[in-house]
Amino acid sequence: MVNVLFVENVMIKEPQMICAQMKTAKTAELKMAKDKKSDIINRYRIFPRLFGLLFCFILYINVTWFMGLEEPTIHQTAYATGMVASAAAFFKFYVDSGNTDSSN
Repeated sequence: MVNVLFVENVMIKEPQMICAQMKTAKTAELKMAKDKKSDIINRYRIFPRLFGLLFCFILYINVTWFMGLEEPTIHQTAYATGMVASAAAFFKFYVDSGNTDSSN
């Protein structure tokens, strides 16, 4: 038995096949759109830059707090030193996270 579907006075045989092909095409289009979005995010390194800006803001607040202290204790000095050292480590990881294409 052949399934028949009439759409605007046109007879279509096997509508299930056509529906399956349409679903496959739509899935391929969604995958391409997803690949484009992820490519943009990777190319412009959006998340590392946002985290870097947030970290710079936190570092600025900590450094201005530390510079405003009249007589900092050893613990406050260690805290400020640790924040500056972690900023250097973050910058190193940000620079190393660039393009990993080894075809150069």
